[in-house]
Amino acid sequence: MSYHNTLFSKLLREIDRRDFKSIVSKYNGDKYAKELTCWDQFVLMMFGQISGCSSGRDAISQFNSFQENLYHIGSRNIAKSTLNDANANRNCKIFEELLYTLIAKAQKIVTPQVVKITL
Repeated sequence: MSYHNTLFSKLLREIDRRDFKSIVSKYNGDKYAKELTCWDQFVLMMFGQISGCSSGRDAISQFNSFQENLYHIGSRNIAKSTLNDANANRNCKIFEELLYTLIAKAQKIVTPQVVKITL
C-alpha cells in the first residue's frame, strides 16, 4: 500500500519544531499541561482554521474523526473541555511569536520581482 502525505502534514512540516519548542519554553507554555500540549493545541487550531470550522466543537469533532492519522502528525484525540481550558489559560504570546517567526521565514522565501519597462 502506498503512503501519501496530506496537504495538512506538509504544512505542519514547514514549522520548525525546535523554534516552536523554544517559543513554548520562553513562555512556559507546557509547564502545567497534563493532557494538551501547545503543539496539540496549535495543530488543532490550524486544522480548524484550514477546514473552515465555525466553532471549537466543530473543529474537535472533525479532527478526532481522523483518529488513525493523528499519530502521523504528532497529535492525538482532544476533548472539547481540554481545548477550552487551554484556550482560556495558555499565553497567546506563544502563537503570536510563532506567527512572526513564520512571516519572517516567508519573507525570506518570497522576494518581489522588479520589472523593467523599456520604451
